[in-house]
Amino acid sequence: MLREELRAADVAPVLAALARLHPYTWKNKDDSEVMDVVASFLGALKITDPEAFMRDFTTTIPLPGHKDPIVYVPFVPGEGTSSELIGQLEVFAHENVHVEQMERIGKAGFSTAYLVVQAARRRFEVEAYTVSLEVSFLLRGTLPWEEYTGFLKSYGLSSRQRGIAKKALEKAAHRIETGDIRSRQALMVLEVLKRIGRM
Repeated sequence: MLREELRAADVAPVLAALARLHPYTWKNKDDSEVMDVVASFLGALKITDPEAFMRDFTTTIPLPGHKDPIVYVPFVPGEGTSSELIGQLEVFAHENVHVEQMERIGKAGFSTAYLVVQAARRRFEVEAYTVSLEVSFLLRGTLPWEEYTGFLKSYGLSSRQRGIAKKALEKAAHRIETGDIRSRQALMVLEVLKRIGRM
């Protein structure tokens, strides 16, 4: 766990390290017409509520003409309390998993599977939320797998898919509780925070 509270200046080196791991750029959601269109589209598909999407969710998408995916955030990285800064690191590690998934199966393949196939969306999110759990455990000493399972209601998943996700996240939490941290993202967060003296 952290030796002392995170500070605003601690966020940037972690984000830079994650971007070296799996390259991305980030932008604020409020400044993006693209996000307005995506919110309407996801609402029309009944995947999520457009207002909640803009207010509460970080979104990573590949855009034509951009080499790297863009992580759209509804906050300003580096601003907030220590707890909020930890939350930002959890979010960026989670989104970096989605960038890694795009690298594995291709940007078009990821986007299509995510939007069209609930089981694929569930698998993508379970993998990413598992990394969020690892970061939460390292920095806070908590494993909020039930809370993360609740978030999946906003992802347009059926109760069956959410049930499968719940079991997977609970299993991951039990593994992580033993200190078994596997993701490159969580280990990178740990490495950077050790280097700057926060761990």
